[in-house]
Amino acid sequence: AFVGDIQDKFQLSPEVTPDPNSSGKHMKHRTQQSSIVSSLARRDLLQDSLVFVEWGAGRGMLGLAIHSVLPSAPLIFVERSGVRNKADAALRREKGATDGAVASATTSANEQTTFSRARVDIRHLNLAGLDTQGKPMVAVAKHLCGVATDLALRSLLTCPPRPDKNPGRDARVDRWPSRGYPPCTAVRGVCIATCCHHCCSWQDFTAKGFFEEDLGLGQDDFRRMQRWSSWACNHPSDTRVPGDAAANKGVTAAASAEEEVEHHSLPKAKPADIAGCRDVETRYRIGRMCKRLFDMGRVHYLRNLGFEAELIHYCPVDISPENALILAWRPPA
Repeated sequence: AFVGDIQDKFQLSPEVTPDPNSSGKHMKHRTQQSSIVSSLARRDLLQDSLVFVEWGAGRGMLGLAIHSVLPSAPLIFVERSGVRNKADAALRREKGATDGAVASATTSANEQTTFSRARVDIRHLNLAGLDTQGKPMVAVAKHLCGVATDLALRSLLTCPPRPDKNPGRDARVDRWPSRGYPPCTAVRGVCIATCCHHCCSWQDFTAKGFFEEDLGLGQDDFRRMQRWSSWACNHPSDTRVPGDAAANKGVTAAASAEEEVEHHSLPKAKPADIAGCRDVETRYRIGRMCKRLFDMGRVHYLRNLGFEAELIHYCPVDISPENALILAWRPPA
């Protein structure tokens, strides 16, 4: 009732097609990137007049997929860690740039692309400080883990900057941190494929008011739901009882847990949780519901910032068990 009917939007972008000869893992990632690009296009967020900021970019492969559709649109990769095999190298080779953290080269007589990498923790990200060349932003992320999604969403409060340079966190105000802020007009859209909800943090969660006022839940309930959300990564085809050594390492018989393990190992199962719910299918459904409630709270956060926002399934669960996408866009003026 609090989430509503989540629609399946599995359409792929014709410009971002999976290679049928690639490995299964690469095929899954490419399929997800293609569907995310298609979702951006559906909400008119694929325009070369925009700057695309990839939160938690890692290698920057989602940005690279966007580049394949919009070769002249600037890209900014935001990542706190140094990574190898980055999309940056492919972009430099493609455009003939030589070196440096920022590359720019002509793709045709009328096209130019610029990309840069901001090495910063999302917790400290100031969107207003990014060099967007005066263009509006679209912020994107593919499988931004747990609390990082909420920290990324909080960075929207820096654009425009907070009125108070050191506001702290008033507990009452922080229940709905996006209420009372002017519309974030410098950001045209937001698109986040969420994951690793067991790594969320009540302190940083952007929708505590949704939990407390709409759901009638509190911090203790939030923490239980964190643990239970990991059940959604144990597919019903995995008949083992969570709590054994393998399950506690985040290993399941189903290949669908692959991407979850890439980010964070699943939490150790509590015997009391398992004793209260022995049925694998029921645990799986409970885990999915917990994840979607977390995500719907984030949708409310974006709506409070003046966006129109929706929660969709952007790929089948056999492609990724983490198949939810938060999509927000500016309504027509």
